[in-house]
Amino acid sequence: MQASERIDESGVVKPMPTLKAEVHTDGQDPPRLRLRGEIDIATVPVLVDSLSVLVDGAGDVVVDLVDVDFVGLAGLEVLCSHARSLRQRGDRLLVSSPSPIVRRVIDIIGAAELLSVPAEDPSLR
Repeated sequence: MQASERIDESGVVKPMPTLKAEVHTDGQDPPRLRLRGEIDIATVPVLVDSLSVLVDGAGDVVVDLVDVDFVGLAGLEVLCSHARSLRQRGDRLLVSSPSPIVRRVIDIIGAAELLSVPAEDPSLR
């Protein structure tokens, strides 16, 4: 087994999840963080580093989840924590285009309002 692999619950060796982050601040208002992959305990440092850069600035922040296949509780806690920090100073973290499964998890934990997920997201059509 290599460092880039893990053993799943059935004992099968699988590749470690990956998360890629693209920060777009090129004149867009608000700045946008586009994520691709899975957000779990192994990849949450990528999310933390990327969000910290944007949250330290002024204004709202958009997090685009259209290409996120999975989000675990560690990732949701990071998103919610940053959303609360932004809200305290009068700004918002806006989650954009979550996949249906990611949207369902956000709804189940009751974080749709905090994460400013639109009530009717076009990605669900």
